[in-house]
Amino acid sequence: MIIQKITGYRLLLLNIALAGIYFLAKVSLLSAISENDVTLIWLPSGFTLAILLLGGSRYLFSIFLGAFVAGIAVGDSIGVSAGIALGNTLEPLVGWVVTDVLRKN
Repeated sequence: MIIQKITGYRLLLLNIALAGIYFLAKVSLLSAISENDVTLIWLPSGFTLAILLLGGSRYLFSIFLGAFVAGIAVGDSIGVSAGIALGNTLEPLVGWVVTDVLRKN
């Protein structure tokens, strides 16, 4: 982990910024041409994988929270928002774990 010395309010600000990345990306889906559009490239996944590689698992809640609030903001139900947020959290987590395992071998 590279981001080890961040504590206190700086850690809080980084967590808020990370949640904001997901929130802004999800809200941008409101501008889709139709309801059934799917994006092939989802930039927040790359950002969150980078954050996990640099700082570790302490940012997982921010990823979940940002995706969950964004889902609620675009009109999804609580259950759907929680499911999507869980998936959005597991994506970078699995990438982080696989990268960590491969790096140690």
